[in-house]
Amino acid sequence: MAKGSRNRKRHRSKDDICRDVAYVLASPLTEGTKVAVLNDALWKWSEFDGKIDGCKWWSEAACAIRENRKQLIHEHLVPRKVLIERLLKLEEPGADKVARIFQQCVGVVITKDEDRLLNEHGLRSKMPKDCSEDDQWGRYRFTNIAVRDLSQ
Repeated sequence: MAKGSRNRKRHRSKDDICRDVAYVLASPLTEGTKVAVLNDALWKWSEFDGKIDGCKWWSEAACAIRENRKQLIHEHLVPRKVLIERLLKLEEPGADKVARIFQQCVGVVITKDEDRLLNEHGLRSKMPKDCSEDDQWGRYRFTNIAVRDLSQ
């Protein structure tokens, strides 16, 4: 059963997460506390349907070694650090604005080698310089990591 299962006592829907994050962002909490909450919320969001098995997006290389789970990584299409910076910059954080940013919090299963490739290009926690905020796939295009949608 997926981590986001409604049968779990501590289940949060994606709408709940967006409302809670908007509330936290608008609160007088310290930035450190806000970042901790945002980090957790982004992880929950990207793993909503499962960390590996429920993940919709897989690199071609990860698909090829699917059975070798120790070589697979759940990675964020847009780094959490980038998304946290965008969330903290919201002037009037409402659930709708938070949801637009959270839509870019997409989990992708890649190989450890592909993760090293992202790191070697300095893209572990940032997007390529010429990438617009709407370009979720910039790091993968820059490093030629081919990804497929397994839900189709």
